[in-house]
Amino acid sequence: MDDSIATCPGLELDEREQSLTQRRLLAVVRLNRLSPVTIQEITDLALTEAITLTGSAVGFVAFVSGDGFSLTIPSWSKGVGREKLIANRPLICSVESAGFWAEAMRQSRSVITNRRLASDLLRRSYPGGHGVLTRQMSVPVRVGGDVVAVAGVANKECDYTNADARQMMLLMEDMWRVVQHQRRIETLEQSEKRYRLLVESMSEGLGVFDENCKVTYVNDCFCRMLEYSPRELVGRSVVTFLDEINQSIFYEQIAHGRDERHRYEVEWTTRTNRKVPAIVSPQPIFDSAGNFVGSFAVVTDITRQKETEQVLKATNDRLAAEQAALTEKNIALKEIMSQIENEKRQVQIQIQANVDRILMPLLRTLKGKADADLREYVQLLESCLGDIASGFINQLETRFARLSPREVEICNMIKSGLSTKEIAATLDTSVHTVHNQRKQIRKKLEIDHRDVNLSSYLQTI
Repeated sequence: MDDSIATCPGLELDEREQSLTQRRLLAVVRLNRLSPVTIQEITDLALTEAITLTGSAVGFVAFVSGDGFSLTIPSWSKGVGREKLIANRPLICSVESAGFWAEAMRQSRSVITNRRLASDLLRRSYPGGHGVLTRQMSVPVRVGGDVVAVAGVANKECDYTNADARQMMLLMEDMWRVVQHQRRIETLEQSEKRYRLLVESMSEGLGVFDENCKVTYVNDCFCRMLEYSPRELVGRSVVTFLDEINQSIFYEQIAHGRDERHRYEVEWTTRTNRKVPAIVSPQPIFDSAGNFVGSFAVVTDITRQKETEQVLKATNDRLAAEQAALTEKNIALKEIMSQIENEKRQVQIQIQANVDRILMPLLRTLKGKADADLREYVQLLESCLGDIASGFINQLETRFARLSPREVEICNMIKSGLSTKEIAATLDTSVHTVHNQRKQIRKKLEIDHRDVNLSSYLQTI
């Protein structure tokens, strides 16, 4: 590289340095006055000022990637005759492919070439579209020993000097500070946008309050909850939206809430005097000295929850009342059933007493005077009266409703000890018929496949 320095005719070095400094400072002022501004606008203006400051025809500004392997060129110009054009789209290339244009980065110093560049140095021309380069100058921008950006200009009518390089480097360093400041602003703006999007899309209310409990910020959900606009809420004390009872709850919670985070429930009063029950989850805010400077709180509307609780309570109360009524009915029914059983026992006792006192003495007298054939009927009648008094027939019909009246009658005779032949004679039927009826009775009593004596089984009923 040829680093020789040439001066423009008619100016002394000191005068030229002073003139460049003044022009650079004016350029820096213009850079800092950009508003509203983007990174593209900053680099475009810095490139324009650098071309003007050095009396060049074309130039470029490039940012070095964090790993040092690539360049992003947001602003670059190409000359068409004497007309200069700032390109409106960035270029991205690797440091290796940038070739000559990244030399200032590689050497970490200014590079000046006051002669026509050989064609082999320009075979990988970034930025492209330029004509023949007669002179060129590129400077690095260093931060903490690392090159973070590089800028270049070319085709000045006279030679580039160290003063040009020094002023251009200072200009680019100022540009880098403005770029970094703008990046921080954009980062904060993006962070604020994400924060606002998150806050405003919350399904819960959010309020921020100062140390005097005055509202400094509310999200849309909280505004809808209280039926006010943000402008109507900000600046007002939060207690103006609470009745006397809930103000007491709020002040009590605030007294403890400055020391720890906790949740509590209050009812807010809306513009239309509607009560909105809510859970408040506060978080105190302290300054660097530990002084309480305010708080923010997430406010959860629990109106539907309260309504659901009331419905559940009403349902539970109704079910409890129905249960109590059902219990009372069961008690009354048990008392009635107990009374019926007592009455049945009394009737049974009365029947038994009448049979024993009136009928049995007559049957015994009749039995003593009857002949042998008649005596069997009298004995059967005596047995039947005993069963009637004991409730055997009722129990049999209750437990085995499938038995026919004739089968019930045969069961009573079997229980009284009559044989099949005696039953057949009594009922004036055949022994075979009685035998079949006994088999049918065993089946209906579900003992047909069991080794159980029918007479013994009937005795147990």
